[in-house]
Amino acid sequence: NTVAPSIVYEATYVDQDTVKGNLIDLPYNSKQYSLKFKVNCISLTEPDKVEILYMLEGHDPNWISATRSNFNPIYSAITSGTYKFKVRAKNEDGYGTEETVLVTINIDRPIWLKWWFIVSAVLLLFLIILLFIRIRTNQLIKNKKKLEQKIHEQTIEITGEKEYISKINKELTVVYKDLTDSINYAKNIQSSILPNFEQLKNKLRIYSYLDPKDVVGGDFYGFYELPDGNKIIFLIDCTGHGVPGGFLTVIAKALLDKIVLQMEIDNCTEIIQNLNSEFRLFFGSESQRENIKFEGLVIALCYIDHTQRLMSICAAGTSIYYTKGGQICRFRGSRDSVGYEETMQGLETMELPLEKESRVYMFSDGVQDQFGGSGYKKYSTKRLLASIEAAKNLELEEQGEAVIKTWLEWKGSEAQIDDVAFIAFEVM
Repeated sequence: NTVAPSIVYEATYVDQDTVKGNLIDLPYNSKQYSLKFKVNCISLTEPDKVEILYMLEGHDPNWISATRSNFNPIYSAITSGTYKFKVRAKNEDGYGTEETVLVTINIDRPIWLKWWFIVSAVLLLFLIILLFIRIRTNQLIKNKKKLEQKIHEQTIEITGEKEYISKINKELTVVYKDLTDSINYAKNIQSSILPNFEQLKNKLRIYSYLDPKDVVGGDFYGFYELPDGNKIIFLIDCTGHGVPGGFLTVIAKALLDKIVLQMEIDNCTEIIQNLNSEFRLFFGSESQRENIKFEGLVIALCYIDHTQRLMSICAAGTSIYYTKGGQICRFRGSRDSVGYEETMQGLETMELPLEKESRVYMFSDGVQDQFGGSGYKKYSTKRLLASIEAAKNLELEEQGEAVIKTWLEWKGSEAQIDDVAFIAFEVM
């Protein structure tokens, strides 16, 4: 029998309700869904010997084998996500059908897992903290002015003056503690977006260093491990530092999550272009553009394709450095930074073969712009690359520590002028 069986999709039963069609969109259900698929596999000869393979992609890890007599695909406790029900069939002589997607089911996520809800919650928390700080500061200023006036009017009462001064100092201590606690809490919030690189160490060696100028800062880095096992590693330097810079890091991370995780974009150039559009859209609509001061960032981005053994690199407003043939090479990113222009110019992606022990370096401008040394000069990219070259024969972690140690020695006791972020990694 050379004629393959015919697959006839009739309907899908969702919680006992019959739904027809090849695309089914379902709202979020806290009780979860049960699904049953009604499908017939028709063979004109020996129908009972037809072998059926089926899979609910997104739920089943492998194909499930069945015969016509026991083919009754039922699923329970189906949660949010995208699922594709696929069927293959072959007759007793081995002639079969191609893999057929009979129906696609999209189940919406709960509201608290949507990106806009998370961004809104984080921004609201930051605004509450800043409002609290402002109220406490204004209250202190008012109290201080009242106490100073009383002290001036009662100069002959020295004991009273001391009491008032003591009261002021106590309130200053309370406000200072409140300010410190609030900023430290903001640091905890920002720390939540920083990655744990330990889970990547089965395929990559990574050294990372982050030192904000203030308690919170505008530099951060991270990674995404994609469903196909490939990875995206990035380093971002937002405008400014301190609390404003910290605000921008949380916004940038939320927008990057939307682009990579929700929109499922993994092309380096498209990621940065979409980040530019989302960043500008976040700070105002087209009708408001004349009165808006846009904020922005610079970004270095690497996409690692373990399957094809390739690495794509792209950067906006900064450069990426990598080793090739024992030499340190520079990839110049575009001149345009993210967030300032409607269309970014000169944004290009370079593909490199994924060679074992080939190293990549990304860092923010806080490293080379730091003043120090005997002549109080900038550290410069030249000195940074020289320190990388001097330690090239060390293990990656040891090299990273040596590079940062050399930078700290140059900085000495001088005040740090900007946030500092540094990443080095190599493929194992």
